[in-house]
Amino acid sequence: MFRLGIAATASMLLAGLTPTGAAAGVPLPSVPRLSWQACADGFQCASAAVPLDYRDVRGRSVQLAVIRRPATDPAHRIGSLFFNPGGPGIPGTEALPAVYGMFPEQVRERFDIVSFDPRGIGQSTAPQCFPDDATEQRFFAQLPAGYPVGADQQASWADTYARFGRQCAASDGTGLLAHLSTADVARDMDLLRQAVGDKQLSYLGTSYGSYLGALLQQLWTAPSTRGPLLTGGLAGQRPEQTLGVLCSDTANPNPLAGADYPALAELAQARSGDVGPYWVWQTERCADWPADARQDRYAGPWNRPTSAPILVVANTGDPAWPYEGSRTMADTLARARLLTVDGYGHTVLGNPSTCAAGSEERYLVSGQLPPRGTVCEPDRRPFAA
Repeated sequence: MFRLGIAATASMLLAGLTPTGAAAGVPLPSVPRLSWQACADGFQCASAAVPLDYRDVRGRSVQLAVIRRPATDPAHRIGSLFFNPGGPGIPGTEALPAVYGMFPEQVRERFDIVSFDPRGIGQSTAPQCFPDDATEQRFFAQLPAGYPVGADQQASWADTYARFGRQCAASDGTGLLAHLSTADVARDMDLLRQAVGDKQLSYLGTSYGSYLGALLQQLWTAPSTRGPLLTGGLAGQRPEQTLGVLCSDTANPNPLAGADYPALAELAQARSGDVGPYWVWQTERCADWPADARQDRYAGPWNRPTSAPILVVANTGDPAWPYEGSRTMADTLARARLLTVDGYGHTVLGNPSTCAAGSEERYLVSGQLPPRGTVCEPDRRPFAA
């Protein structure tokens, strides 16, 4: 499992955070203009142009695919609720229609629910290392499923991903790979917040989206930076889309720099069984990634005071992100409250709890946090009759 400065959590909710101004003399990027068009089943879609490099806001731009479902009670609309489904690598334009019915009823009534494909993902401007899917599939065809076992497979794995990095570098004509960090996605979201006309940001992020939310609220409280509820994986379609973000946000040394991935895999096997080496070799894919996004990473601090409290929601039995990580996140952030669900599965949104949904609803609609130490039950237990 890779580390991103703070432990990820099942879900994070941010209600009504107010951004700070940019530093004096720093040019501001233009706010995108969104031309909403009906796309499917009551949803509307648009495209937004944002800077490729926030240090050069007048330079090249990238396009973001955006989707929203308008509030069903527009007379009592509060604003927009931004949603990130996790990953990195999951397109919001596909995820939001799939999970829209899981949002609490009052949230659907009072908010336009907005999501987007982060830069580098889905229908947004994204890297494409091969001319077509078939060529890419042939390139990876000899890799073992899961992770490599034994010296021969391990050497083949490392060599394949080193060649993949070189292939991606050769096809990156715009410099996109160096600007796919989560910090860039957070800045994009702030521009989208302005584009929909909201003075404050409300946000729901699940899985990796909880890290995005934590980073977003820290950027918004940083005096020199202009740019969110949270819930507690790695996912994605094309490998360059997942690695573009993952390798930008993490430091994964090359074996030439002393990294011994086979030895790390043995240690992980001893500590965690067969699941351990999987995460080590997923991380090794970044050892020869060609882009350096260190200038865009955010590495803390994580405890800056925020304009609104944060609600962290976590299952005790989440197989992808341990509950202890969620508790650590709630303790680390300056104004956070942990809502525990004594249940199983990755994210509470995907493993519903009427009790938790009620707390999330009250938090987003009226700003009311659940009492400290609240523990909810899931609606269903695994393998229940």
